[in-house]
Amino acid sequence: MLCTAGLLLGSLSGCAAFISEKEGSEIIMDTIVTINIATKAERIVYDAEDQGGSKSFFWDRAYDIYHELIGLGKDLEKKELSRFEPESEIYKINASAGDPEGYPLSEEMEEILKTCLEISDKTDGAFDISIGALIDLWNIEGAVKEEREFRVPSGEETKKALDKCGYEKIKIDNHRIYIPEGMILDLGAVGKGIYLDRAGIREDDILRGTISAGGSIRTIGSKPDGKPWYIAITDPFKKGTSIMMTPVTGDALVSTSGNYERYIDLDGTRYHHILDPATGKCADSGFVSVTVILPEKEGEMSGLLTDALSTAIFILGEDFGEKAAKEYGAKVIMIRYDGEIVEIGN
Repeated sequence: MLCTAGLLLGSLSGCAAFISEKEGSEIIMDTIVTINIATKAERIVYDAEDQGGSKSFFWDRAYDIYHELIGLGKDLEKKELSRFEPESEIYKINASAGDPEGYPLSEEMEEILKTCLEISDKTDGAFDISIGALIDLWNIEGAVKEEREFRVPSGEETKKALDKCGYEKIKIDNHRIYIPEGMILDLGAVGKGIYLDRAGIREDDILRGTISAGGSIRTIGSKPDGKPWYIAITDPFKKGTSIMMTPVTGDALVSTSGNYERYIDLDGTRYHHILDPATGKCADSGFVSVTVILPEKEGEMSGLLTDALSTAIFILGEDFGEKAAKEYGAKVIMIRYDGEIVEIGN
């Protein structure tokens, strides 16, 4: 069982003949990516006159697809999304901060950034990719990894960091991006979802399976018995266990945001990695976990959207969760500090 959200896969192959299967995990984007897929095995016929005529074998397509997906994730991180990799496009965009000539965007990055800015508008800035300076100030990640001693930033420090943030200051014009000096774009909140959107799944590639990247999951097809996948929502109060199960049918995207994985407890207060751009502090809407489930829609960046919405709902709370469920046709599962579970949508 892969938790938060997690999956109970059962048998992928069932009784079908000539099924190629592959399951494995690797570290990508500083998280465990687990791929579990079943494909049709392709029969290859070749000439073997020295052996009395033609011969054939079944090509293990799942093995090849698995490694393609792993390579895709690593390339995406290194060449596009990581703000710490000098080769990546986001790194180069951040390096151009304050340049009056801006930076030329690739078609793929322009689509990502425009989608992010649209979501920022719809969430009143609760989801904001421009808060890299604020993330660096708090550096929860570094404290969790014990690379630094944690301390709560002062009000003056927070104000200075916030002055460098603000999605509305980002300008995209004629396929170029312009960001002010000191601004740092960070796609960490949606990187896993972008990967799932790029996974390149085609109907003739994969019969069924799952791709899990930390708290973001993509389900593909249906289980052999026709039953839905079941998502195990991690219990935020008891490590390594689930608090509930929820069914997911067919091709769907799932994302969970919570304060129970990357955090520091200090003097009775939990400081976590989900920061509220309105206050510059750790988000506190009364929830410890928010899961968003969306059916995959062709032509839309559903993985990015579920990641962004789970973050925004965690920051804004139940009222926005209800609004998002209605507007996007999403299922939203929220867990309060007292353990109460709130479910909204289908």
